[in-house]
Amino acid sequence: MKYLTVLLLISCLSSCQEKTSNSINKCEFLNLKAQQYLNRNLSSSPNPKLDSAIYYSELAYLCDSTDIDILETKLSAYFYKKDYKKTLETVNKLSSLKKSDSANEIYAFFKVGYFMILDEKKYQDSIVDYYNYVSRKFEKHRNEKNFRSKYPVYFDPKVLLEYYFNGKESALEILNQYPSEYKFDELDDLIRLTNTPPKKMILNYLYIEDTIQ
Repeated sequence: MKYLTVLLLISCLSSCQEKTSNSINKCEFLNLKAQQYLNRNLSSSPNPKLDSAIYYSELAYLCDSTDIDILETKLSAYFYKKDYKKTLETVNKLSSLKKSDSANEIYAFFKVGYFMILDEKKYQDSIVDYYNYVSRKFEKHRNEKNFRSKYPVYFDPKVLLEYYFNGKESALEILNQYPSEYKFDELDDLIRLTNTPPKKMILNYLYIEDTIQ
């Protein structure tokens, strides 16, 4: 009887593991299918390949709504579709998973960009709140050694939003106080070498340029 019980237990465990493995493989397979469609030429609109990418990314999400890779695929699919409401929802989901503090800070700045694309005036209070938040973080850490390279998630948004709210000279003043450790610095180039309007500057920095219709 004991032998039969052990056999049943082993059989049950094996079956459970197989189901789990199949479930994981199914989720990964669906995500891979979505990525394959995303890797194709998506420039034309409407694009059935992009619709297929969204379809498979949603199936993968239904399969596992907490997988970071699946969520990032879904984010890319809706971004290319220019469905910024869905994109923002996905960013919020990624942020809620709290992968890391640094990732959350990056997602928070991405939200600013999507707020601007969706409706800059409607979300102005949220943009101001975020500016106040990074300003507080900036003041808290500004005297630490290697502040700029140590806290880019506060420094870069602070400079760009300073440009957005208070003008280019105000942003340049911060950059001059904290010279970059690198000979070529994207943020320095964006602020110093262009006359791009601040909203466009932020979207460029977040790689969301040329998306406003």
